[in-house]
Amino acid sequence: PLDSDPTEPKAPKDPAIYQANRYYPDSPVKVSRPMKMRGVDCVILGICPFQYNPVTKELIVYKDLRVRVDFIGGNGHFGDDRYRNRFFEPLLRGHLINYSILPKVDLYTPRQGEIEYAIIVPDDASHEAWAETIKAWRQQQGIVTEIYRLSQIGGNNATLIERFLDSLYAHHQLSAFLLLSDYQSSGFAYGITSPVWGGHCVSDNKYADTDGDSLPDMFHGRITSQNETHLSRMVGKMLSYERQPPTDPRFYNRPLLACCWETPRWFMITVEILKGYFVNELGKDPVHQHEIYFGSPYPGCPWSSNPNTYKLIDYFGPNGLGYIDSTNPHNSTYWDSGDAGGISREINTGVFLVQHRDHGAVTYWVHPYYHISHINGLTNDKFPFVFSINCLTGQYNNSSQCFTEAFHRHQQGALGLVAASASSYSFVNDTYIFGMYDAMFPAFMPDYPYYNQNQSLLDSLPNLRPAFGNVSGKYFLHQSDWPYMTDPWYWYVTYHLFHHHGDPFITLFSEVPESLTVSHANQIEEGDTIFTVTANLYSTISLTVDNQIIGRAMGTGAPVDIRIQPQTAGDTVLVTVTLYNHYRYMKEVPVVTSGIAEESKPVLESRIWLDQNIVQGNLVINYILANKTKVKIILFDATGRRVDDYEAVLTGKGGVSFSTNRFASGVYFVRIERGNRVQTHQVILVR
Repeated sequence: PLDSDPTEPKAPKDPAIYQANRYYPDSPVKVSRPMKMRGVDCVILGICPFQYNPVTKELIVYKDLRVRVDFIGGNGHFGDDRYRNRFFEPLLRGHLINYSILPKVDLYTPRQGEIEYAIIVPDDASHEAWAETIKAWRQQQGIVTEIYRLSQIGGNNATLIERFLDSLYAHHQLSAFLLLSDYQSSGFAYGITSPVWGGHCVSDNKYADTDGDSLPDMFHGRITSQNETHLSRMVGKMLSYERQPPTDPRFYNRPLLACCWETPRWFMITVEILKGYFVNELGKDPVHQHEIYFGSPYPGCPWSSNPNTYKLIDYFGPNGLGYIDSTNPHNSTYWDSGDAGGISREINTGVFLVQHRDHGAVTYWVHPYYHISHINGLTNDKFPFVFSINCLTGQYNNSSQCFTEAFHRHQQGALGLVAASASSYSFVNDTYIFGMYDAMFPAFMPDYPYYNQNQSLLDSLPNLRPAFGNVSGKYFLHQSDWPYMTDPWYWYVTYHLFHHHGDPFITLFSEVPESLTVSHANQIEEGDTIFTVTANLYSTISLTVDNQIIGRAMGTGAPVDIRIQPQTAGDTVLVTVTLYNHYRYMKEVPVVTSGIAEESKPVLESRIWLDQNIVQGNLVINYILANKTKVKIILFDATGRRVDDYEAVLTGKGGVSFSTNRFASGVYFVRIERGNRVQTHQVILVR
């Protein structure tokens, strides 16, 4: 049923099954039609250790089943290795029970013609400029990124956009794309359109599906910006978060869970399962805001009247992972103490994650009621990621601003969101949530796809990119029988409904970030083809010159020789190292004339940085520049309005000061342009 449908779902008997004198299912083992996960051939293997004859009322129980799968035909190779990459590989590893038989591939060395990330923008200068900012930031961390205007694609047409992305996937093995604009008819003169799936919803997922099975082969995101104000806020929050993540332990210790109690549904058991994981496995102290909509919960009452609830209790309950009790342990006060004021209070206090599971409308959560008007009253300066799993709150093609857009656009709102673009459906939604969280926190379901006693650190490493979780959750739903419905339409519509709002590579911090341990030479000789870096295990090491990637590798904790393109004396190589829950490491290394010993070379490091302290009313941008360099600095307020700027050719060591005496208190953004390099910083001015 629709999440918004209050009636209890019915499960009528199918006479075609119950009046047939034969065992059901006809075989305890079923194999699906062949499918692909980003080019890898696979099937779903269904095993049911029971067969029942409804006429004779005989039940066969299989206590020991041994299954052999034969692969017949083909070329002896599973799919096309060209499409395997370091971003999708965790999904293959997390879903394929025999992943280990896939051949090993080099996931880090840049490939000829590879494009990992495409940013599509309307023909608008502001959107192009902010796309360049995102591109520079992602290129520096080793993600090959390109920007495309709609006019290059052929126009704002869903068929043309889909063909273009399919071509990038086929010829350049595209991994992810960002649509940097609102839907075109959502109240602004231009935008980026989206195809409609089944007459039900707009779906950027159709762009990500390259083989027509409705499952995405690429990660995708959309930032619904309409103007410079939206861009500076939505992109600025992301850059600020990744550059200078919150350091308050309380922020990471308090995920916010919000839902309603509705006896026929799974809203309440879903959020309690997440709560149990956060408490039992991560040692966190979740806060909640709940409301009773239908039913009278009491300690010891069933979690839900839905007939498939036992499957969740078996897996997540006392005889499984132990995240929940076998029955509801809470009284009615626990389930009926949430409201809009409580939600705002918790977000303003600081929560790294918000999970809402209930009914929704275009402009509000139904239970507890939380409207766009409440978002506008937030004062939070530490941004949570919001999972708005309900109906309609992400309907970005609506003629006026939807709930998700308001949350994302507000300066004190969300870092990003996952939400549905139309009415969504119970039980499939909940199952999708479990798959999404298992992608981000692989220990959430430690025996999916199977229990591995010798599980490596790589298998349990967090994958804290919600856009990746969005895709993985759809594959988890595809293989699941937890929802009670039998019509596959409910599965397919869910794949197309849920969208990631934000840069698909945005990476959450779930703990107080730590510093990386990185070591390397302080200079590179011209013509060198190897540069050695030591960095944390499973970190990503990227070497760039003017934001162009010249080398890339995975950290091992030991020295790694990275093959690079030879450089010319006078160039500067930027070493960037990234790893989940760690501060980004960035260090510039000069390229020197061959034969000059490192210790005898007076190194002058070219860099520009923002002094976060405002001294005597002045905001200072410091610089050390080895050569004459054109520098442009622009200050924007929280609305995206330009309030000051500076442009000059600089060299040597010094600082550029901006008087803040004429500025009101609030949030400001500093954009620094140096050659092809663009930086954006957030500054909070307090009076």
